[in-house]
Amino acid sequence: GKCYRLLTETDFYKLAKKPVPEMQRTNLSTVILQLKAMGIDNILYFDFMSPPPAESMIRGLELFYALGALDDNAKLTPNIGEKMSEFPVDPPLAKMLLSSGDYGCSEEILSIASMLSVQGVFSYPKGGRSQVDSVKKKFSVHEGDHLTLLNGISLNLSLIHISEPTRQAE
Repeated sequence: GKCYRLLTETDFYKLAKKPVPEMQRTNLSTVILQLKAMGIDNILYFDFMSPPPAESMIRGLELFYALGALDDNAKLTPNIGEKMSEFPVDPPLAKMLLSSGDYGCSEEILSIASMLSVQGVFSYPKGGRSQVDSVKKKFSVHEGDHLTLLNGISLNLSLIHISEPTRQAE
């Protein structure tokens, strides 16, 4: 077979001989939460094939403590931590979804979380970036990107609702 590389030969030889294992270069929050949910308490000494840096693990534990998912003994809290582990999303989004009911905005938060869970919500056709940006400005708000996303999905849903023919009861 043939192999086509999308870089010059000089750049190819500058690459590392072995890539850094993914476990050592990614966000570990979901891994930490799942290990805790399985009852593995001392995750700093877990036998990973390619152990992540201890600093990454500590940052993950600090995140969960700040989210209220861990108690003072680094155990999952029943009301937040255990429930967060059941969500198939990043832990901060899980906490956001769990807390939304307290504020009466679950539907809106679910829309925002779904949009944050995918990459590239807005599509830019070739040569049409300025057009998309000008349309996007119509629903952008100064309060932040999350509300801009909510306005975008709301506008999209209203357009879909308008374009659907009204169904008559049969």
